[in-house]
Amino acid sequence: MKEDIFRKAGQKIEFPIDRDLLVDVIYNKSSPKGLSRIWDQSLHIITDNKRYPTSVGNLNFIFADEKVWQEHWNTYYDKITYIMAFMIEVSITLFEEIFNADENTKTFNSLIRNIKYDLTFSNEFNTRTYTDLFEVLSFTCDECLKEYELKNGVLMEFIHDYLFTCPYCSHIERVGQYYLV
Repeated sequence: MKEDIFRKAGQKIEFPIDRDLLVDVIYNKSSPKGLSRIWDQSLHIITDNKRYPTSVGNLNFIFADEKVWQEHWNTYYDKITYIMAFMIEVSITLFEEIFNADENTKTFNSLIRNIKYDLTFSNEFNTRTYTDLFEVLSFTCDECLKEYELKNGVLMEFIHDYLFTCPYCSHIERVGQYYLV
């Protein structure tokens, strides 16, 4: 049931990871790729799960050393990042449908999220790609009403944060806004 809802939600969005893989990671207790192994061991001092039993003479996580903790943290954060990104995309898509956001705003905000995902999921971030993409954009400051381009420090703020600063008056703008009229 939950898995079907998850798959249906995934049909509403474009996402670079296979939905069945995400369902497997979250819900399939027998999947070696899944989080069930860590969840079962973290929720129970002794696990009788046939797939991931507590070893003899052990209490789950009680005697874990740094190597075990590091493995679990790496596994968890490697997977939860994709799950959260997926859920964010589903939530935003639903919000945009309800809000009836215009296509330009949706496209622009999607580009911004993709940059953030690129920063998160990529080992190599190519700033030049985004510099070329955004240097054609200009903004008018809500405060001083001066127009400025996304270049240099303003561009870096725009790419690496959700806020950027007007170079004329230091008014702080928010990336990815939905304007209510």
